[in-house]
Amino acid sequence: MMKPVKIVVLVAVAFFILLSECRNDPLLSFRHKTKEFSDSVMNMEDADSLSVQSVKNAKPVKIYGDTVRVQTYLSTVWYDTVSQENYEVYMSVWVDTTDYIVDTVISSKGRRIVIGYNHRYNLEFRKNGKFWFAAVFNKKDDLKDLLSGTDFWLESNIDVFQKIYYNKKFDKFIVDYNINPRYNYGTVYYFVFNTNGVIEYTGKAGIWGGGAPDGEPFITGNEKLFVTAYELYNFSDGTVIDVSGFSFLPGSDGLSGVHSQLIDLHGYRPLTDSAFLMIFNCEDNPPDYNAYILNTDTTVLKRFRYFGMIEEMDAILLFRYNEKLKTYYLYDTERKTLICISKNGDCCLKEISTRNMIEIQSDTLHDKNNLKEVSFEAFGTYKFFIGDSLVYYEIETF
Repeated sequence: MMKPVKIVVLVAVAFFILLSECRNDPLLSFRHKTKEFSDSVMNMEDADSLSVQSVKNAKPVKIYGDTVRVQTYLSTVWYDTVSQENYEVYMSVWVDTTDYIVDTVISSKGRRIVIGYNHRYNLEFRKNGKFWFAAVFNKKDDLKDLLSGTDFWLESNIDVFQKIYYNKKFDKFIVDYNINPRYNYGTVYYFVFNTNGVIEYTGKAGIWGGGAPDGEPFITGNEKLFVTAYELYNFSDGTVIDVSGFSFLPGSDGLSGVHSQLIDLHGYRPLTDSAFLMIFNCEDNPPDYNAYILNTDTTVLKRFRYFGMIEEMDAILLFRYNEKLKTYYLYDTERKTLICISKNGDCCLKEISTRNMIEIQSDTLHDKNNLKEVSFEAFGTYKFFIGDSLVYYEIETF
């Protein structure tokens, strides 16, 4: 029968070697150390062969009943500022190297013990250049439910704050931020703060580095929902709806019945103050519908097909708005159909196939002044010239 795990040597040696390599740069030292240590951490089944040693002038840390002595080094502080209209958030992130986070991560390498440092955040919210309120929180206590058990929990830093959104009706702020991992991709998360500086919710806003749907998070015009690639946050009652649930909508009757075979969200956009668009990618056998216009009560107003999926590093949605016509346009490259959504309370839907248009070369088109142009670009150019009764088009792909 194996003896209790003794991991002192691993922690001591890893910390000593890594910090010796990069002690000249505190920021590099922290990131390099956490990366290399977690990579070299042992498989739990092989731990019994290690002997117990100590590190001089090191701090004792309890890890699953074993005392590990870890050398303490200088902490690091980062600063950032994000603004939107009349609002600004001044942020400081303190990497507290005296406060350890210890966790177990299950991965393809097996069961690993990883050690990281706590991060302490101070966000100062300002309005018209004057202090309004502050929010103070830390990674260890306030983000455990969101990040625990993942590599992001210990190996990464929440240090890339991107945007802020202010909801005047409910007097709440949203701050979204990246995880800065050792990979070139990651998840974008967000906080919901009230103006007392209390975190009311933390959720997922999207991803970066490839594979993201086409669209940016937004607060609906009536300020009821915060719409992201992952979820819909309701400001009025704090409830959250997972976006993936809408990928199985049977039609316009809600979330029950025969499910369509859809997968990831392909793109999303706001349409009116109380309506927005969500389009899902589909499997090899396209369903009857994979695109939905929903209101902020999450009721389906319209449904249609959109099979012209274009993807590069991220998804690409051929979507445009024409201010003069007060209409949104999508082009479905597979069905060769222009989809028109009017910007009014009912979001009236109309589809026009290129079979019912006139193909032209735009440089030979006369009387352009009486036509409204809608154009798209993605692996080609798609131009449409819309008149009172006729639509002309020119498509060039490459």
